[in-house]
Amino acid sequence: MRLNQHSDYALRLLMQLGANPNALCTIADIAARYGISKNHLMKVANTLGRKGILAEATEAFMAVLDKYTVADLVEGNIALHDILILEIA
Repeated sequence: MRLNQHSDYALRLLMQLGANPNALCTIADIAARYGISKNHLMKVANTLGRKGILAEATEAFMAVLDKYTVADLVEGNIALHDILILEIA
């Protein structure tokens, strides 16, 4: 699966927010963590925020991951792509 840059940044942003639901995550911190442009990430965050996706996606992401533990992934009980409903090309 190949993503465009906007989609890639959106997924990275949502994963970071979903992984740290109680933490304050800044654009600068997320951009530094992934080595991406703060300006581009700000545009992505703005788009997601205007569409109401940030709140909804963060809640949905956590709802899916709350069912699993790291042990489920490490022990091979379930593949990450199955959890995230990704198709492997």
